[in-house]
Amino acid sequence: DGLRSSCLEVLVGIAENEEIMARKYTKFLQHTVFLGMKLMMEVSHDPQWVLKDHEAERGKDGNNEYANLAMDRFALAIGGRKLKPIIFPMISNCVSQKDWKMRRAGLMTLSQVAEVVELKDLPVPKVCEFLKDPHPQVRHAAANCIGQISNDHEPMVQERFHKLIIPQLLHLTIDNRAPRIQVHAAAALFNFVENCEEKILEGYADTIIVELVKVLKSGSRSVQEQVLT
Repeated sequence: DGLRSSCLEVLVGIAENEEIMARKYTKFLQHTVFLGMKLMMEVSHDPQWVLKDHEAERGKDGNNEYANLAMDRFALAIGGRKLKPIIFPMISNCVSQKDWKMRRAGLMTLSQVAEVVELKDLPVPKVCEFLKDPHPQVRHAAANCIGQISNDHEPMVQERFHKLIIPQLLHLTIDNRAPRIQVHAAAALFNFVENCEEKILEGYADTIIVELVKVLKSGSRSVQEQVLT
C-alpha cells in the first residue's frame, strides 16, 4: 500500500516541480490520474459506516485519503485547461459504473479538480443526481463535491443552481438515518448558503430554519454540533 502511495507522490512531485514539461506528456497525465483514481477506490465497505464519526475513522483508508490530497496538488500544478480533456472522460466513465467505489472515486476526483475548471464545464446537475444514489458513501461524496464547488465558484454557482442544490442538501441534512451524511450535507449546505445573495436566500430561509431546529432536537451529537457551527 505504501509503495503505491509513494509512486503517486513521485508523479505528483514531478508535476509540481516540472509542470511545463509534465503538461507536454499526455500519457504521463493519464497514468497519474489513473493511479490517483485507483487509490481512491480503496475504501472499505462497512454496513455501520453511516453511523460512525468521520474524525474517529480518519486514517482507516490511508491510500484513499492520500490520493485525495495528491489529486488536489496535481490539479493545481497542471491546471484546468490541460487537465480537463484528460480527466473528465475518466470521471464520466467512473460515475457511470455499477460499482459504488468507482462512482465515489469519480465524484471525489471531480471535487479535487473543481477549483481549476470553469463552472460552465462542471456537470453540477449530474453531481446532484448522486445525492440520491443508493449507496451512502456515494451520496456522501456527492455532498462533498457540491460543497467544494460552492466554495470554488461562488457566487455564480449559487445564482445558477440554488433551486437544484438547496432542497436536495437540506433533504440529506434532515435524514436522521445517516448521521455521517447529515454532517457532511449540513457542511455543504452552509458552504452554499453563506455565499448566497440575500434575495436568493429569502426564498429558503424559513424552511431551512424550521428543518434545522428539528435536527437540533432529534439529531445525533455530531450532527447538532455541525448545525450549530
